[in-house]
Amino acid sequence: MSVDELARRAGARLREEVATTTTAPVVEESLAALLATARRRARTRRTVEGLAAAATVASVVAGSLAGLYDGDDRPEPAEPVPSTCSNSALVRCTEDRQVTVDAPVGYGFTLLDGFADGVESTGAAEEVTVFSDRGRDGITFIVDATAAEDGVGRDAESLARWVAARPFLRTDLLPWDADGTAGWRVDVTLRKGKALAQARSCDGEGSGSPCHALITTPGVPFGESGPWPGMRSRYHFVDAPGGHTLVAWSWSFGKNPGPLDRNDALLGTLRFDAG
Repeated sequence: MSVDELARRAGARLREEVATTTTAPVVEESLAALLATARRRARTRRTVEGLAAAATVASVVAGSLAGLYDGDDRPEPAEPVPSTCSNSALVRCTEDRQVTVDAPVGYGFTLLDGFADGVESTGAAEEVTVFSDRGRDGITFIVDATAAEDGVGRDAESLARWVAARPFLRTDLLPWDADGTAGWRVDVTLRKGKALAQARSCDGEGSGSPCHALITTPGVPFGESGPWPGMRSRYHFVDAPGGHTLVAWSWSFGKNPGPLDRNDALLGTLRFDAG
């Protein structure tokens, strides 16, 4: 399921709730902005990939013409095999909903009941998102994320403690286990008042984003992420094999804790070096 389809589905549900829930307009605005950001990242990634592909085609054509001129019988370049469950060929799924992500550190998980069939790559292999089938909650996985502030260590504990210490957040720092590896979990909600007013918006002060910057995905345009108004979040940090760090940002719009518990169940299926 694409981000656009999820946006339409979530928007329909949220419009039904506006009449009965006072926080629904805030949630709707935040969710719409989050999905718009995801679409913007995906469009930017496709543009960059398109330019790279065009350059590759031009190189192949030039090489082929040179080969013909020189009498060189060169094989045609192999066509890429499209993914069956994602907009990225680096994400693979099996019929029993096992997902493998060929990121700098290979990992995988199981798409449990209640989650959409597809996995959306909003930037590159370093960032993929799985959405619930209702589109209002999900999990974003980020490999080798950095803090949205200079001078913070890139290991799991340093990132977790930095997030937990943000003055504009109410947080709980808890232990977390990922495939037998000890990690950290930070439960996050936004504070109100001066501390929140002083928090920096994602992707710069001029972006106008209601997102409050915490984490940056490497090499991704508009790559900062963080909590939004009306959102409940849990950030999970673990030092993954090969010297990498994996961040799993579990998020949900609304006050019901049930979706985050469902996200926890999916994270319980997380495995490294999936192949």
